[in-house]
Amino acid sequence: MAAIDSSRRVYLLWGEEETRKRAALEELLNALVPPEDQELDVEFLDGTHPELTGEAILSATRDRGMFSEHRVVVVRSAGRLRPPRHVRTQDVLAAGVKNIPEFSTLILVADAEDSTDRAGRAPFLEKLMSALKADGTILEFRPLSSEDLARLAVREAASAGKRLSPTVAATLVQRVGNNSQVVLHEIRKLVNFVGPRDTILPADVAELVAAPADENVFHMLEAVLAGNTRKALTILQAMEHAGVAPHMVMTLVGRTLRQLVQARYLQDRGVPPTADAAAVSLDILAELPAEGCLYPNTKEWLRIRLWDQASQFSWSALQAALGQLAITEAGTKGWEYGIENADLALEVFVVSLAQSVRSGRPGRASFRPAPR
Repeated sequence: MAAIDSSRRVYLLWGEEETRKRAALEELLNALVPPEDQELDVEFLDGTHPELTGEAILSATRDRGMFSEHRVVVVRSAGRLRPPRHVRTQDVLAAGVKNIPEFSTLILVADAEDSTDRAGRAPFLEKLMSALKADGTILEFRPLSSEDLARLAVREAASAGKRLSPTVAATLVQRVGNNSQVVLHEIRKLVNFVGPRDTILPADVAELVAAPADENVFHMLEAVLAGNTRKALTILQAMEHAGVAPHMVMTLVGRTLRQLVQARYLQDRGVPPTADAAAVSLDILAELPAEGCLYPNTKEWLRIRLWDQASQFSWSALQAALGQLAITEAGTKGWEYGIENADLALEVFVVSLAQSVRSGRPGRASFRPAPR
């Protein structure tokens, strides 16, 4: 964390990376108030409380206890003060942060679950953000890269006396996503799972860490391409048993198929999966959809996987798959010629798609569709 400036009376900690944010908060508190005095000199307020106002927050910073050398007020879930009903709260804080007493520090902590954080937007409106920039310190904690998360997993395992290879750590991160807290939670589960054994193996991750639904969709399509209808149906049923709703499966299948269309389109134009967006022709990038675009929103490892799978699909098979999925979704939404039961409709979709791929039956049109 950046060096603490004792002249600053207010801090904002925000962003999606909760693990480093929590560590920064602890470091900041320990630098401002000795741990043995924190029970009396540190007050925590809740940004979700309906009666919390800007006046209440500023009043808390002035409420110095007897014999207290320094007062710290922490507002948790501070990002919940962004909605329109809190405009006045923000205006009061914007006007008041420069007048916080020298014996006091205000720390605003915006949690990652706040929708504004997930969208990468600042947690407050411009007026308060400007005041915080002028009179305080803003610390943003952006998501860790996959590589950094894998290194975090390796360190966490080592701290428990377990060896986790970088390759296995990368597999773990690929399964759980970019949430560092989830990564740490899964490592602690694995440490307990392996018991006295000193190494966490790939088989341990495969057995204990559930694959995300889109990972299962990838494997289901792989089984379809291999002509293994039984395996594809088994994967589909596993997703259903894991509580993934049929309509969510359809959404994930649709997203993956549209990604494969993009991958095949780029592949046909000589764009390798390792190419950076800057190396791809602007004319080619302009043909990609704004929503779900492979550039710049996907990791290289995912593009490599999509390129490989796309090369196994013909254009006619991709077109047939998207057409069959549209018919499947329409049936579950009441189309009289479709199958209303979503579970059954998905099974029929998988069987039909496998048959289409095996037979190489062309779609209704033979042109190459643009990935829109």
